[in-house]
Amino acid sequence: MATSKSKSKGGSVSGVHVLKEDNPWAIDYAGHEPRADSPLYVKSRKTLTEIAKSTSANAGPAWFYGPDPWEDHHGGGLWIHDGNGWFFVKNFAGMEWASQFCADPAKIERLRQNAARLYQGAFYDNSKKEILKLDPTYPFDSVLKTPITSAAQVALWTDSIFNASVPLPKLRHTGVSPKGHGVHHYPTPVFDIELFKRDDFTLWVLDQEKQPAAVVPVHPRGVSKDDPKYAARYGQTMVVYATPGTKLRKRLAAAQAKGKTLVAGPAHALSRAAFKQQQ
Repeated sequence: MATSKSKSKGGSVSGVHVLKEDNPWAIDYAGHEPRADSPLYVKSRKTLTEIAKSTSANAGPAWFYGPDPWEDHHGGGLWIHDGNGWFFVKNFAGMEWASQFCADPAKIERLRQNAARLYQGAFYDNSKKEILKLDPTYPFDSVLKTPITSAAQVALWTDSIFNASVPLPKLRHTGVSPKGHGVHHYPTPVFDIELFKRDDFTLWVLDQEKQPAAVVPVHPRGVSKDDPKYAARYGQTMVVYATPGTKLRKRLAAAQAKGKTLVAGPAHALSRAAFKQQQ
Protein backbone atom coordinates (compact mmCIF):
# COMPACT_ATOMS: atom_id res chain seq x y z
CA MET A 1 0.00 0.00 0.00
CA ALA A 2 1.38 3.37 -0.99
CA THR A 3 1.00 6.93 0.22
CA SER A 4 0.54 9.94 -2.01
CA LYS A 5 0.87 13.67 -1.38
CA SER A 6 -2.37 15.53 -0.66
CA LYS A 7 -3.02 19.07 -1.80
CA SER A 8 -4.83 19.87 1.44
CA LYS A 9 -3.17 21.56 4.53
CA GLY A 10 -3.72 20.55 7.07
CA GLY A 11 -16.26 22.86 40.57
CA SER A 12 -17.54 19.39 41.33
CA VAL A 13 -19.69 17.14 39.22
CA SER A 14 -22.07 14.37 40.16
CA GLY A 15 -24.73 12.21 38.65
CA VAL A 16 -22.53 10.23 36.23
CA HIS A 17 -24.40 7.94 33.88
CA VAL A 18 -23.35 5.78 30.97
CA LEU A 19 -24.59 5.94 27.38
CA LYS A 20 -24.22 2.69 25.43
CA GLU A 21 -25.05 1.36 21.96
CA ASP A 22 -24.63 -1.99 20.23
CA ASN A 23 -20.92 -1.36 19.62
CA PRO A 24 -18.68 -2.20 22.63
CA TRP A 25 -17.96 1.30 23.89
CA ALA A 26 -19.27 3.58 26.61
CA ILE A 27 -18.97 7.28 27.39
CA ASP A 28 -19.41 8.75 30.86
CA TYR A 29 -21.33 12.03 30.98
CA ALA A 30 -21.19 13.84 34.30
CA GLY A 31 -23.24 16.44 36.10
CA HIS A 32 -26.78 16.00 34.78
CA GLU A 33 -29.78 13.77 35.25
CA PRO A 34 -30.21 10.59 33.18
CA ARG A 35 -31.94 11.32 29.90
CA ALA A 36 -35.73 11.34 29.73
CA ASP A 37 -37.89 12.34 26.77
CA SER A 38 -39.13 15.88 27.24
CA PRO A 39 -42.77 16.69 26.44
CA LEU A 40 -41.59 18.72 23.44
CA TYR A 41 -39.43 15.87 22.16
CA VAL A 42 -42.39 13.47 22.32
CA LYS A 43 -44.36 15.89 20.17
CA SER A 44 -41.44 16.49 17.81
CA ARG A 45 -40.81 12.81 17.23
CA LYS A 46 -44.45 12.06 16.45
CA THR A 47 -44.65 15.03 14.08
CA LEU A 48 -41.38 14.09 12.39
CA THR A 49 -42.57 10.54 11.71
CA GLU A 50 -45.72 11.82 10.03
CA ILE A 51 -43.76 14.28 7.90
CA ALA A 52 -41.31 11.59 6.79
CA LYS A 53 -44.16 9.25 5.87
CA SER A 54 -45.62 11.92 3.63
CA THR A 55 -42.41 12.24 1.61
CA SER A 56 -42.94 8.81 0.09
CA ALA A 57 -46.73 8.86 -0.05
CA ASN A 58 -48.66 8.36 -3.28
CA ALA A 59 -46.04 6.03 -4.80
CA GLY A 60 -43.37 8.72 -4.65
CA PRO A 61 -39.66 7.95 -4.10
CA ALA A 62 -38.76 6.56 -0.70
CA TRP A 63 -37.33 8.85 1.95
CA PHE A 64 -33.68 9.41 1.01
CA TYR A 65 -32.15 7.90 4.15
CA GLY A 66 -34.22 4.71 3.90
CA PRO A 67 -37.63 3.31 4.88
CA ASP A 68 -39.29 3.28 8.29
CA PRO A 69 -39.19 2.44 11.13
CA TRP A 70 -37.10 5.53 11.81
CA GLU A 71 -35.14 6.75 14.78
CA ASP A 72 -34.96 10.49 15.42
CA HIS A 73 -31.44 11.81 14.92
CA HIS A 74 -30.76 15.23 16.45
CA GLY A 75 -29.19 16.38 13.21
CA GLY A 76 -30.42 19.94 12.68
CA GLY A 77 -32.82 19.22 9.85
CA LEU A 78 -35.27 21.91 8.76
CA TRP A 79 -38.54 20.81 7.19
CA ILE A 80 -40.10 23.34 4.80
CA HIS A 81 -43.51 23.11 3.18
CA ASP A 82 -43.86 25.07 -0.05
CA GLY A 83 -47.57 24.43 -0.55
CA ASN A 84 -46.98 21.33 -2.66
CA GLY A 85 -45.16 19.18 -0.13
CA TRP A 86 -42.29 18.95 2.32
CA PHE A 87 -38.65 19.40 1.45
CA PHE A 88 -35.64 19.01 3.69
CA VAL A 89 -32.52 21.11 4.29
CA LYS A 90 -29.92 21.15 7.07
CA ASN A 91 -28.89 23.92 9.42
CA PHE A 92 -25.24 24.77 10.04
CA ALA A 93 -25.08 22.18 12.84
CA GLY A 94 -27.19 19.64 14.64
CA MET A 95 -27.21 19.25 18.44
CA GLU A 96 -27.15 15.85 20.08
CA TRP A 97 -29.06 15.78 23.38
CA ALA A 98 -25.97 15.60 25.61
CA SER A 99 -24.25 18.43 23.74
CA GLN A 100 -26.70 21.03 25.05
CA PHE A 101 -24.89 21.08 28.39
CA CYS A 102 -21.81 22.67 26.85
CA ALA A 103 -23.74 24.78 24.34
CA ASP A 104 -23.29 28.55 24.22
CA PRO A 105 -26.79 30.09 23.98
CA ALA A 106 -25.42 32.85 21.73
CA LYS A 107 -24.21 30.27 19.22
CA ILE A 108 -27.47 28.30 19.33
CA GLU A 109 -29.23 31.61 18.76
CA ARG A 110 -27.34 31.84 15.45
CA LEU A 111 -28.78 28.45 14.49
CA ARG A 112 -32.25 29.73 15.35
CA GLN A 113 -31.72 32.92 13.34
CA ASN A 114 -30.56 30.93 10.32
CA ALA A 115 -33.64 28.73 10.53
CA ALA A 116 -35.94 31.72 10.99
CA ARG A 117 -34.54 33.34 7.80
CA LEU A 118 -35.38 30.20 5.88
CA TYR A 119 -38.90 30.05 7.25
CA GLN A 120 -40.07 33.36 5.82
CA GLY A 121 -43.13 34.41 3.86
CA ALA A 122 -45.08 31.58 2.30
CA PHE A 123 -42.60 29.03 3.62
CA TYR A 124 -43.38 30.10 7.17
CA ASP A 125 -47.14 30.14 6.71
CA ASN A 126 -47.30 26.84 4.87
CA SER A 127 -44.90 25.05 7.21
CA LYS A 128 -46.67 26.26 10.33
CA LYS A 129 -50.08 25.34 8.91
CA GLU A 130 -48.99 21.82 7.98
CA ILE A 131 -47.27 21.14 11.32
CA LEU A 132 -50.33 22.37 13.21
CA LYS A 133 -52.44 19.97 11.16
CA LEU A 134 -50.31 17.18 12.58
CA ASP A 135 -50.25 18.62 16.11
CA PRO A 136 -52.51 21.65 16.83
CA THR A 137 -50.62 22.33 20.06
CA TYR A 138 -47.10 22.32 18.63
CA PRO A 139 -45.27 25.52 19.81
CA PHE A 140 -44.06 26.44 16.31
CA ASP A 141 -44.06 30.22 16.81
CA SER A 142 -42.60 30.29 20.31
CA VAL A 143 -39.66 28.02 19.46
CA LEU A 144 -38.79 29.58 16.12
CA LYS A 145 -39.37 33.23 17.05
CA THR A 146 -38.03 33.43 20.62
CA PRO A 147 -34.36 34.52 20.90
CA ILE A 148 -32.24 31.94 22.71
CA THR A 149 -30.50 33.41 25.74
CA SER A 150 -30.72 30.69 28.42
CA ALA A 151 -30.03 27.02 29.02
CA ALA A 152 -33.77 26.34 29.20
CA GLN A 153 -34.24 27.81 25.71
CA VAL A 154 -31.29 25.79 24.41
CA ALA A 155 -33.02 22.66 25.75
CA LEU A 156 -36.23 23.54 23.90
CA TRP A 157 -34.34 24.09 20.65
CA THR A 158 -32.51 20.78 21.10
CA ASP A 159 -35.75 18.78 21.28
CA SER A 160 -37.70 20.83 18.75
CA ILE A 161 -38.66 19.85 15.21
CA PHE A 162 -35.97 22.31 14.08
CA ASN A 163 -33.16 20.15 15.51
CA ALA A 164 -34.46 16.71 16.54
CA SER A 165 -35.54 16.24 13.00
CA VAL A 166 -33.62 13.73 10.88
CA PRO A 167 -35.46 10.39 10.55
CA LEU A 168 -32.91 7.60 10.12
CA PRO A 169 -33.34 3.82 9.97
CA LYS A 170 -31.62 2.23 12.97
CA LEU A 171 -28.66 0.90 10.97
CA ARG A 172 -27.99 4.34 9.48
CA HIS A 173 -28.35 5.91 12.92
CA THR A 174 -26.45 3.72 15.42
CA GLY A 175 -25.58 0.61 13.37
CA VAL A 176 -22.10 -0.87 13.28
CA SER A 177 -20.36 -3.06 10.73
CA PRO A 178 -21.13 -5.53 9.29
CA LYS A 179 -24.87 -4.88 9.64
CA GLY A 180 -24.80 -1.13 9.15
CA HIS A 181 -22.63 1.97 9.33
CA GLY A 182 -24.48 4.52 11.44
CA VAL A 183 -23.74 8.22 11.68
CA HIS A 184 -22.96 7.86 15.41
CA HIS A 185 -20.05 5.52 14.74
CA TYR A 186 -18.49 6.61 11.46
CA PRO A 187 -17.37 10.01 10.12
CA THR A 188 -20.09 11.99 8.38
CA PRO A 189 -18.10 12.40 5.12
CA VAL A 190 -17.89 8.59 4.88
CA PHE A 191 -21.46 8.01 6.08
CA ASP A 192 -22.68 10.32 3.32
CA ILE A 193 -20.88 8.34 0.60
CA GLU A 194 -23.06 5.33 1.41
CA LEU A 195 -26.11 7.40 0.46
CA PHE A 196 -25.04 8.30 -3.08
CA LYS A 197 -22.44 5.74 -4.24
CA ARG A 198 -23.08 3.44 -7.19
CA ASP A 199 -24.69 0.16 -6.12
CA ASP A 200 -21.95 -1.92 -7.73
CA PHE A 201 -19.11 -0.24 -5.84
CA THR A 202 -18.35 -1.66 -2.38
CA LEU A 203 -17.50 1.21 -0.03
CA TRP A 204 -17.11 -0.87 3.14
CA VAL A 205 -14.50 -3.62 2.98
CA LEU A 206 -12.50 -5.64 5.54
CA ASP A 207 -8.84 -5.03 6.29
CA GLN A 208 -6.26 -7.75 6.98
CA GLU A 209 -7.47 -7.92 10.59
CA LYS A 210 -11.06 -8.47 9.42
CA GLN A 211 -12.08 -5.01 10.65
CA PRO A 212 -14.20 -2.56 8.61
CA ALA A 213 -12.52 0.00 6.41
CA ALA A 214 -13.90 2.34 3.75
CA VAL A 215 -12.23 3.04 0.41
CA VAL A 216 -13.03 5.12 -2.67
CA PRO A 217 -11.71 4.99 -6.25
CA VAL A 218 -8.95 7.38 -7.31
CA HIS A 219 -10.03 7.64 -10.95
CA PRO A 220 -13.31 8.23 -12.82
CA ARG A 221 -15.56 5.33 -13.69
CA GLY A 222 -15.21 3.85 -17.16
CA VAL A 223 -11.66 4.95 -17.95
CA SER A 224 -9.32 2.54 -19.73
CA LYS A 225 -6.26 1.12 -18.01
CA ASP A 226 -4.44 1.92 -21.24
CA ASP A 227 -5.27 5.62 -21.02
CA PRO A 228 -1.92 7.27 -20.16
CA LYS A 229 -3.74 9.82 -18.04
CA TYR A 230 -4.98 7.14 -15.65
CA ALA A 231 -2.65 4.17 -16.21
CA ALA A 232 -0.55 4.88 -13.11
CA ARG A 233 -3.56 4.78 -10.79
CA TYR A 234 -5.99 2.50 -12.60
CA GLY A 235 -7.77 0.15 -10.18
CA GLN A 236 -6.43 1.86 -7.08
CA THR A 237 -8.48 2.93 -4.07
CA MET A 238 -7.87 5.48 -1.32
CA VAL A 239 -8.53 4.60 2.32
CA VAL A 240 -10.97 7.09 3.85
CA TYR A 241 -11.74 5.21 7.09
CA ALA A 242 -9.99 2.53 9.14
CA THR A 243 -11.12 1.00 12.42
CA PRO A 244 -9.39 2.54 15.46
CA GLY A 245 -6.65 0.34 16.93
CA THR A 246 -5.89 -1.53 13.71
CA LYS A 247 -2.64 -1.57 11.78
CA LEU A 248 -4.43 0.05 8.87
CA ARG A 249 -5.59 2.90 11.10
CA LYS A 250 -2.01 3.51 12.22
CA ARG A 251 -0.82 3.63 8.61
CA LEU A 252 -3.66 5.97 7.67
CA ALA A 253 -2.90 8.28 10.60
CA ALA A 254 0.80 8.30 9.73
CA ALA A 255 0.08 9.23 6.12
CA GLN A 256 -2.35 11.97 7.11
CA ALA A 257 0.15 13.40 9.58
CA LYS A 258 2.49 13.93 6.62
CA GLY A 259 -0.24 15.50 4.48
CA LYS A 260 -0.52 12.37 2.35
CA THR A 261 -3.24 9.91 1.40
CA LEU A 262 -3.09 6.13 1.84
CA VAL A 263 -3.63 4.33 -1.46
CA ALA A 264 -4.14 0.61 -2.12
CA GLY A 265 -2.88 -0.73 -5.43
CA PRO A 266 -5.11 -2.62 -7.89
CA ALA A 267 -3.91 -6.01 -6.64
CA HIS A 268 -4.45 -5.14 -2.98
CA ALA A 269 -7.28 -6.98 -1.20
CA LEU A 270 -9.00 -3.68 -0.34
CA SER A 271 -9.17 -2.58 -3.98
CA ARG A 272 -10.17 -6.01 -5.24
CA ALA A 273 -13.02 -6.16 -2.73
CA ALA A 274 -14.16 -2.63 -3.60
CA PHE A 275 -14.36 -3.29 -7.36
CA LYS A 276 -15.51 -6.92 -7.14
CA GLN A 277 -19.09 -6.22 -8.26
CA GLN A 278 -17.88 -4.28 -11.31
CA GLN A 279 -15.86 -7.17 -12.71
